[in-house]
This record gives sequence, C-alpha cells and structure tokens, in this order.
Amino acid sequence: MAIEDRPEDRPPPARASALQKAPGLPGLHGLPGALRRRSPLAGLDRRNLAAPQVWAQSVSAVAPSAAMATTPALVATAAGRDAVWAVGVAAVVALLVAYCVAQFARRMAAAGSLYTFTAKGLGPLPGVVCGAALLIGYAFLTMAALVGCAAYLHAFAVRAGWSSVPVAPTTAVLVVAATAAVVACVVRGVRLSSGVALASEAVSIVFVVFVLATTLRGGAGGGPGGGLSGIAAGSVLALSAFIGFESAAALGAEARRPFRVVPNVVRGTVLGAGVLYLFATYAQTRSSDGRPPHAAAGGIAPYSPAETWSAVVLDVGLAASFFACALASGTALARLLFCMGREAVGPRGFGRTHPRHRSPHVAAFAMAPVLAGVPCVLLATGSSPADVFGTLTGMFTYGHMLAYLLVCVAAPVFLRRIGELTVRPVLAAAVAVPVLALVSAAYSRSAAPGSDDWVLVGFAGLMALALAWFARRRPKAIGVYDETTADDLLGAEFARAAVRTGG
Repeated sequence: MAIEDRPEDRPPPARASALQKAPGLPGLHGLPGALRRRSPLAGLDRRNLAAPQVWAQSVSAVAPSAAMATTPALVATAAGRDAVWAVGVAAVVALLVAYCVAQFARRMAAAGSLYTFTAKGLGPLPGVVCGAALLIGYAFLTMAALVGCAAYLHAFAVRAGWSSVPVAPTTAVLVVAATAAVVACVVRGVRLSSGVALASEAVSIVFVVFVLATTLRGGAGGGPGGGLSGIAAGSVLALSAFIGFESAAALGAEARRPFRVVPNVVRGTVLGAGVLYLFATYAQTRSSDGRPPHAAAGGIAPYSPAETWSAVVLDVGLAASFFACALASGTALARLLFCMGREAVGPRGFGRTHPRHRSPHVAAFAMAPVLAGVPCVLLATGSSPADVFGTLTGMFTYGHMLAYLLVCVAAPVFLRRIGELTVRPVLAAAVAVPVLALVSAAYSRSAAPGSDDWVLVGFAGLMALALAWFARRRPKAIGVYDETTADDLLGAEFARAAVRTGG
C-alpha cells in the first residue's frame, strides 16, 4: 500500500539540505533528484504505527509499575527520608538524556535508535561501541524482565496454595514460556506486540497505584534523612528505573509521524515515569514503622504489602508489568539486530523481514535461545531468582549507561555538523555526560543489585567480544535510517489524485 508523504513527516527543506551535505550522511532523500528507489529499512511496516502504539513501546520498556515496587525502597536505604529528592534528581538527569536523544529523533527515523544516532554524530567506531553496549543493554533488560515475570507468577502460585512448587525449575519453565510468547508477538508484528504490552502495563499500573495508595493511610515514617551524600547515592539507584525510555526511537521508521511523535514519547515517558516514581517513593517512605518494606517474590521487589489480598494483586500486576517490559525490550532488540544485519555489522540474515507481518522475524527467532538460555543456565547453577535478576540488572544498567553517555556526546557534535547547534543541547550534554560517568562509577560501588565487581568484568568481556566481532565484519557504512523514496512520493500523488477525481 502506498504511504502518504506528509510535509510534517519530513524535516524542513533547509534541515534536509544540511543533512544531505553533512559528511558521512547520505541525506534525507525528500529532495528532487536525490530520491532512493528503496528505503534502507524496506520490509518493515513503514509509516503505519499510530502514536499510542509508539507510546506503548517506551512506557512498557520502562515498566513503571515494576519500578514503583522495586526502586523506592532501594533508594530509601541510601537516602532515607530524602528518597523523594533522590528520585527527583534522577528524573532531571533522565530528562537531559531524553533531550539529547530527541535532537536526533526530530531529524531521522532509525530502527537502530541510539546506535544509529551515535554513528551519525561521532562516526563508525563510537557508533559500534554504542551498538555493542545497547545490544547488551536490551538483551539483558529483556532477560531480567522475563525472570521478574516468572518470579511473580511463581509467587502468585505459592499464594494460591501451590507452596510445594520448586522455585528454580518452575521459574526456568516460566522463563521459557514467556520467551516463546514474546518472540511470537514480535514476529506477528509491532502492532500486536505494542497492544499486548500497553494492555499489560496499563493493568499493572492500576493495580500497583491502588495498592500503594492504601499505604498513605499509615503514619509519617521514612526514617532519618541521608543528606547530600545519601541523595547522590539514591539518585544512582533511581536513574536505573528510567532505562528503556528511548526505545520508542527503534520504531521511528514504522511511526506515521516519527519526527513529531518519537521526541514527544521519549520526553513524555520520562516525565510520566518520574511522577509515578515520586508518588511511589512518597508512599513507601511514609510506612507506619518508618522502615523500608520487606522483600517479596524471592527478594526481587523490596516492597510487599502485609495484606494477603494486596500481595496477590501486586503479584499479578508486577508479573504483567515485567512481561510488558520483556515484550517492549525484545521489540527494540529485534530491530537493533535487524539494523545491524542490513549494515552487515551482524549476520545478513538478521536484516530479513517477514513478507506478511513485516517484522524482523529472523532476528526475533535468533534472539530466543539467548533470552531463555542465559537465565536458565544461571538458575541451574543454584542461584536464586533474586540473584539472577540482580546479575541481569547490573549488565543492562552498564550497557544503557554507556549508550546514554555516547549519544549525549554525539548530540552537539551532530548538530554542529548540520549547522543547527544552539546553546541548550550543549548545556544538556555538558551536564548529562559527567553525571552519567559519575553515576556509572558510583553504581559499581553501590549496594544495588548487580553492582558486584564480577558483573562489571563480565560486561567488559562481552563488550570486548562484540567489538572483536564487529572489527572482523568491517562494514562499509553504519547508521542506516529510513528515507523517503520515489514510490512514497508517487504513491502520495496518486492518492491525492484519486481523492480529487473521486476514484
């Protein structure tokens, strides 16, 4: 079907001209004489996703309801009564990163998201480093969400009376089943996956907000404040709760109005999540005994209500939230692999799309054994679901922090290259880059899940392996993004002619 080419879906002519002349940029081909016959991202469901479906991607990847149950109590252990301030600081830093990401999202629609953005701003080598970090980030975020979903389903089964069900084997089976469901949804197309993710997350948010609201009837606890050092340490933990907000950029090529919708989603997700996290932190730090709530679901969530009915509701809600997160993260991971396949950075087969569903089905099937296998192997070593969840959390945190840092560095460089640099992007990057570096260093020395030294060593080892692989591939060019084609414009003209003639 022809794709209608709207003026608001393309950068202004001046911006497109600057992009076309910039070194290393093939141009946004909406200009006469510069049109491609085929988009580099052909095969995807281009320009067909409505705004709510793009919102579902970022919101589900962040998994706000799961973070509302896991993050505030962790932050309170470091910041005490000042936990709300720590969450606020983390939200400001996340907004600065979102602002830098939006500079790219307003100008190009890229399935590779931060990987493509960094390559366009800093060149191939930093782009490959960002791609490797993001690959690790999305893969381990998906795995962590799968383990979280399985752990809460197991907790629900125990509360339902099946207390004799073994923890590790049951969790492993549920991880495999959830992985199969995620891959099936990704293969069927982003419309189905985003719908399922949005429904799951919406139900989960309602459940968690309802349960947390009941805690506000208690006293005004919260314990002593942690001071500036406590706020700094707490903000390190809180920032990890915003990870995933940028994943809407992976759907840029498939969104109807990517240059308007994606930047709004990226910023809006951080704002919305920040409000929910502030509410959850306030509710939990006002518990009647003044102490962080006790653990639940094998220690994955530090928050657990005392009432049985509330615990059951929370188990169901958080299982749904983690599944939505796994689905959204898996969607972004499949598109990152697809983009790398198209560029020959990864296996070329990853760049193939399903002829009917228009999804990166080869990449989706390829990621399934890793997503299910790694958690199952860790569980088989005798680690508890909480320990496995912590390890996976550390890996995706390091991956995303590195990717965020690189894209913030790339934003002002890219804008200067195309002649659109202003003061605000420079200030945003100048604040975000050192803060992200300090946050990453502080995380490795914190008491957060996955902050063990061996996790950092493991992340460094995976980065080295990924970079060695990319070095052997030696791609000719990286950083492909969607471009207007001749068929797009001709299709739009035929559509308008048909409307005028009544055909």
